[in-house]
Amino acid sequence: MKKSISKKIISIVLCGVMGVGINSSLAYADMKSTDIPTTKEELEEWMKNLEIYQKEYEEWCKIPVYDRITENVAKNYDNGRLIEDNGVKLIMDGNMLMQVYTKEPVAELRLPEIVEEIDREAFYVTDFKENAKIYIPASVKKIGNGIVEYAENVESFEVSEDNNYFCEVDGVLFTKDMTELVAYPAMKEVFSYKIPDNVEVLRSCCFGTNINNLNRLYLGSGIKELGLDSFSSALNSSIKQITIPSTCVEISEGLLNNLAFKKVKVVSNSDNIIKNYAKINGLNVMVNDSDKALKGDVNLDGEVTLEDAQIALKAALNIETLTEEEENAAKVNGEDDIDIQSANSVLQVALGIK
Repeated sequence: MKKSISKKIISIVLCGVMGVGINSSLAYADMKSTDIPTTKEELEEWMKNLEIYQKEYEEWCKIPVYDRITENVAKNYDNGRLIEDNGVKLIMDGNMLMQVYTKEPVAELRLPEIVEEIDREAFYVTDFKENAKIYIPASVKKIGNGIVEYAENVESFEVSEDNNYFCEVDGVLFTKDMTELVAYPAMKEVFSYKIPDNVEVLRSCCFGTNINNLNRLYLGSGIKELGLDSFSSALNSSIKQITIPSTCVEISEGLLNNLAFKKVKVVSNSDNIIKNYAKINGLNVMVNDSDKALKGDVNLDGEVTLEDAQIALKAALNIETLTEEEENAAKVNGEDDIDIQSANSVLQVALGIK
C-alpha cells in the first residue's frame, strides 16, 4: 500500500514541476521502482534531489515510446506480462490484451491466439497506418465496448472463421449471431451505411469519434431502443443524417439533444419521434412515412432536393458509394447504372421539371 501511495506522490510532483501527464510520470516511477520512497523521511530526501530526478526524467522522455515499454510497465497489472513479436509489444493482464505498442506504424495488426479478451483501450497508443486492418483470432471471447474510439486509422476488421463469438461483414465487427454491432471502423470507405436488420443492439461507442467518410447512417428494423451513447461519440465526425425506423420505440432524449446540437438530420417513418421529441430545440426531423422511396429521393429523407442531385452526381463520378435503397431511388428512369443522366434526372425532379 505504501508503495502505491508513493507512486502517486511522485506522479503528482513530477506533473506539477515538469508539466507532464500522470501516465508518463507513473511510467517513469515504475522504471525507477528501486528508488521509490516508502516513508515520509525518504520522500523529503527525494524531494531535495528533485532537480536530479527532473533531468533524468527529461533524458528518459527522449527515448522512443516503444523502447520505454518494459516488463516493469506490464507489472502495473495483477497478472501483467509483456509479449514482443516483430516490432509489436503487447501488454497483457492474464489473457486480456490491455495495450498494443508498435515500433512503426502498421498496416495490419494480427493479434496472437493467446488473446482471449480485448480491453476497450487496447488500441489507445497503437500507431496504425491509414486504412489499417485488425485481425481478431479464434481465441477472442470478449471485446470491450468502444475499441474503435482510439483506432481512428482502422478501415476494417478481419475475424477468424473459427471464432465462435465474433464475425465481420464488409469489415464491420459484429457478434457471431449478428445481433450486436461491436465496432464500426473509422476509415471505412463508404458514405452511407445500412445496419443489418437482424442487429438489435448498438454497443456503447461502437462508432468512434473520428469517422472520416460516413455521411448517412440507416438503422435496421431490429433496433428497438437507442441509448445516450449508442453513437453519440460519432457525432463529432462526418455523419450528417441518421435514419431511425418506426420499430425503434425508445430513444434517449439526451441522444436527440446531441443530434440537435450537432445539427444532424434525423429521418423517421414514424410520427412517434415528432410527437415525443418535437420539444427538443433545434432538432431537425424529417418524416418519411412512405414504404417505398420517392424516385429521386436519394438520401431517403422523404423529399427530393438539390442535395439528392449532388449525391447522385457524386455516385455517377464514383466519388461516393450508395446503399441498395439509395441506388434504386437515384435511378429515376429505371436505368441499370447511375450515370450523369441519372443525376440530371434527379435534378429535374428536385426543380419540379420532371
